[in-house]
Amino acid sequence: MAFGVFHGRGPVAYWRPVSGVRHAVDPGEPPHPGQARTALCGAELKITKASAEDWLAPTCAACWEVARALRDAAQRSAPAVRPRTK
Repeated sequence: MAFGVFHGRGPVAYWRPVSGVRHAVDPGEPPHPGQARTALCGAELKITKASAEDWLAPTCAACWEVARALRDAAQRSAPAVRPRTK
């Protein structure tokens, strides 16, 4: 299951629960169990297979702030969407 903060061109982060906290990682490659990844907050993570209960863990506030900033920057650089006319 891949959760991300999305913008028009795809996710700006993938979220994974690790050690009781949901962290965000760079979207360049989806995270897979067994990988070592660095969270957006700088924490070093070992990605594990998450259970349904793991997804209820609190969100890392630092990862959330970085993910929001990335999303907002992507939205500012995205071309304007114009409504269709008939």
